[in-house]
Amino acid sequence: MPLIIPSADLRNNYNKISKRCHETKEPIYVTRNGVNDLVVLSDEVFEKMLNMIIEGDWKKGEMIPSENELREAFSVSRSTVRQAVQRLSALGIVRSRQGKGTYVEQVDTSFYLNLLIPL
Repeated sequence: MPLIIPSADLRNNYNKISKRCHETKEPIYVTRNGVNDLVVLSDEVFEKMLNMIIEGDWKKGEMIPSENELREAFSVSRSTVRQAVQRLSALGIVRSRQGKGTYVEQVDTSFYLNLLIPL
């Protein structure tokens, strides 16, 4: 599991953190406070939403729940949900239509394998 550390630790323990990163080959998230930072939470929400699409909970052409519904479901802020949705949209997985909702665009499994296994 990736390590999450506050930015102050990076400054004070750079060599130790760098060594751990090289040894484990896992990412280390540097956040403002070391826990529940917006960027880390939006990554988690992104992964959960992507898995729901891959597993077929949300099918192509189907509207996903609203930002408020997702906020409640994942127990995060609306801005965290918005970041995750924007990331899915940038990858072409979903498409937001102003005033109409966000819809699943792509569900081709080979696309998702390319996300998981870099060439």
